[in-house]
Amino acid sequence: MASVAGVFMVVLSITSAISTDTGRRRREVALRKIHGAKASDIARLFILPYAVITVIAFAAGWLLASVISDLVSSLLWIRIQPWHGIIVFLFIVSVISLSTFWKVRGIMRTNPAEVIKSE
Repeated sequence: MASVAGVFMVVLSITSAISTDTGRRRREVALRKIHGAKASDIARLFILPYAVITVIAFAAGWLLASVISDLVSSLLWIRIQPWHGIIVFLFIVSVISLSTFWKVRGIMRTNPAEVIKSE
């Protein structure tokens, strides 16, 4: 149950970070749109850093989990299987992808003139 709460907290923090990042970079995106950036260029600005962070964090977590899995399984009488990590990874990647897509889509639909005028 604690692991489910931990994954839920990770998902909430990632969603919050993406919302903050996209909100803070609205002017940059507006300027890029004015200068002719495509939707794929702007999406790459947000997706690439989060993809790198996700892969590095998951690799570190997987390594740590494999080191201490014997200790945890002997204390909790639960056998940790490799597919548990894969399920968690796919869940977190899907949440990050959907959240990033949703926020970038919202930024792409805004009028760049309105963003620059409001700041």
